Amino acid sequence: MLYAFDIIHPAHVHFFANTIRKLVDRGDSVKIFSRKKELVCELLDYYGFEHKTLSSAMSGIAGLFFEMILHQGRLLKEIIHEKPSVIAALGGPLCTHVSRLRKCPVAIFTDTHIAFMQNFITFPFADRIFVPECYPGPFYGFEQKFTKYPGYHELAYLHPSYFTPNIQIKEKLGLQPDEAFFVVRFTAWKSSHDFTTSGLNPDQKQLIVHELLNYGKVFVSSENPLTDNLEKYIYPLPGYTMHEALAFASMVVGESATMVSEAAVLGTPGIFISPVSRCYTDDQEVNYNLVKTINPKSFDDIISVIRNWHNGKKFQNIAENHQKLIESKIDVTDFILSSLTAMAKQNLNLNQ
Repeated sequence: MLYAFDIIHPAHVHFFANTIRKLVDRGDSVKIFSRKKELVCELLDYYGFEHKTLSSAMSGIAGLFFEMILHQGRLLKEIIHEKPSVIAALGGPLCTHVSRLRKCPVAIFTDTHIAFMQNFITFPFADRIFVPECYPGPFYGFEQKFTKYPGYHELAYLHPSYFTPNIQIKEKLGLQPDEAFFVVRFTAWKSSHDFTTSGLNPDQKQLIVHELLNYGKVFVSSENPLTDNLEKYIYPLPGYTMHEALAFASMVVGESATMVSEAAVLGTPGIFISPVSRCYTDDQEVNYNLVKTINPKSFDDIISVIRNWHNGKKFQNIAENHQKLIESKIDVTDFILSSLTAMAKQNLNLNQ
């Protein structure tokens, strides 16, 4: 059977990587379609996956709409003669409509309930929609399409079954074995669900970095160029090493829900800075005390939590809470694999 994946964001590469490997290992055919956006193609190349790039990331409503038309037109050309048994994507805005036109079953995985526009135009055309248990909706009247599972996207690639961090990352970063360090992540706020929101201003970014420098070294990852006085803190290693760094950091502070969630499933506490919360980071905060979500308008609270963390007042029993998280969640890669296999077999039976 032929399994196709439409991968349009760096996190999607990690999410599907182990599933793709398992499909290839058992003898199935795989096609990967990609998009030029911050590290997507580089990560696919790093994993050794052949892929075909269909579009480059655009911004703004008009730009994203144009890219959607372009990406889907090229995708249709790719699948018109060789029809996949199933097409899988995260979110799926750039593949779902044309895949349904070609009558290919579409499997959508999502954990972003606030992506209202994307979900509104995508869910009606998906065959199955897979979401974490903590996903609150809305479901837009398509409840019968949804399947919930006890896990997070990040456990598809950072579950202990697949990922064991190497302490040598500290040496590569120029750190002593017992030296504390922090990872800070700033985003561009250009996703479709970010149009009406904004994050930290340049002065606030500097204040966060300078506060963290009181407790250890700081490495910054940013989608936008950094100001001159922050450039010297930029993360110096290739992007594919970031998960190693997250595992040994003392704390992660940033505007990326994905990176803060990645840190949490690795046992590193994090502060998620956003005016809008995410269901999975909320779950990690309420049930495991590994995350704190703070609105950038409450900036003083960010500094306060950093100081309280240093004094041991915020993130307590981290190791125990992390173990509790791992034990209460499933191997998400196995879930993805079994779900896609079931859809592909159902499609095969319908066409016989």
